[in-house]
Amino acid sequence: MKIPKRLPKKLQEYVELENAFRRLTLIAAEMRRWQGHVSIQLTYFEECVLGDAFVTLDSDLYYDKDKKEIREYASSQTRRADIYRKAVLAS
Repeated sequence: MKIPKRLPKKLQEYVELENAFRRLTLIAAEMRRWQGHVSIQLTYFEECVLGDAFVTLDSDLYYDKDKKEIREYASSQTRRADIYRKAVLAS
């Protein structure tokens, strides 16, 4: 599914904040939709002297029928690339 050009507000704030302090390269973007709910996941790669890392930004939007408004949740996770390298070498 195509990722929209305009991101939800909280997700856009996370993207701007992460890009302000880091040099990130977008490597994957995914969007899922189902009844009244949208989930967007952006995965970035960061090259750093201290070690490479994957940064994942998640956003969930849904329509709250009781309050008649759209709710949004956003979060961010950072994982070191060494974890994935060790898992591949161990397998």
